[in-house]
Amino acid sequence: MFIVRARNTIGWSLFSVTPLVKDIVRTAPQAPLTKVLEGPLTDDSQIQITWAPVVDPITGLDTVTSYAVYWDNGNNG
Repeated sequence: MFIVRARNTIGWSLFSVTPLVKDIVRTAPQAPLTKVLEGPLTDDSQIQITWAPVVDPITGLDTVTSYAVYWDNGNNG
């Protein structure tokens, strides 16, 4: 949020009107704070994973729109 006032040789004005909607500084989210866990539906042909969603304030004060999941297939890859 920013407010402004002017000055001339007589003195300072009052401050500008404070906006009703405050500007929020948004940043990239932080990493999830919980471990990724293997779910009960995991078997030889599929894997189920779960984790707690990223929530404010670690979202960077913006909505998380997606997650990227990476895995190792067990072949050192």
